[in-house]
Amino acid sequence: MYKQQTYFISYIFTMLSDITFEIIS
Repeated sequence: MYKQQTYFISYIFTMLSDITFEIIS
């Protein structure tokens, strides 16, 4: 369960980084 939660947070962080990168570009 902890591993799944970490994966979920990782996914959200990657998604946010992608969105931020698009805004900056």
